[in-house]
Amino acid sequence: MASRKSSYKEQEKDGDKCGQCSKVVGSKDNGIGCDICERWFHAACVDMSEEVYKVACQSELLHWFCGSCNAAALKTLKAVSRLHDKVEKIEESMANMQRDTE
Repeated sequence: MASRKSSYKEQEKDGDKCGQCSKVVGSKDNGIGCDICERWFHAACVDMSEEVYKVACQSELLHWFCGSCNAAALKTLKAVSRLHDKVEKIEESMANMQRDTE
């Protein structure tokens, strides 16, 4: 089966090392690339089942993040959500002030 490495992204060279085990992730391996840090991992090294791997290979609409990037992305999304809430409150407060001054 073609790996996500060769079907999803153009492979520049066959020599990326797995971010988990440090062994080469070859073009014939079931390798998955992190869409944030762009490191490659053997699907087995990240406990990805064959079924999930097949689905990931078939869709360019799906994104996969390694454990480190997933944790950082979650933290960032939470911070963005908090900032969004604060901006909404500020905008509401400014709208109220504008109405009061008119």
